[in-house]
Amino acid sequence: MTGQHPQVVVVTGATGGIGRATAVAFAARGAKVALLARGAAGLDGAVAEIRAGGGEALAVPTDVADSDQVERAVAQVEKQLGPCGDPWAVVQPSAPPDRRDCLRTLQRTGTFRRPGSGG
Repeated sequence: MTGQHPQVVVVTGATGGIGRATAVAFAARGAKVALLARGAAGLDGAVAEIRAGGGEALAVPTDVADSDQVERAVAQVEKQLGPCGDPWAVVQPSAPPDRRDCLRTLQRTGTFRRPGSGG
């Protein structure tokens, strides 16, 4: 994390698989994590997992294909977790070969980028 304030991280597809693993990993590093996905039940489970580990998480049911929903989600995240800006990150993981690859990447570098994202 940078500075004195916790990083705000938004993770899409956060109800399971690589998205959930990413959200849990960032929370374990002290980030405030907003979890975006369509399924409220899955979001609730992911938030419970993060909170059980002592992390701060916010569930925001969102279909990221709907720009109006995304705008509302960003406004909610900023209101409840903090403003956009540094530190702020948006993570849109796509499935690497397996969940452990993402966790190893996060542990080694503190970041994870989508394959093919150029970074």
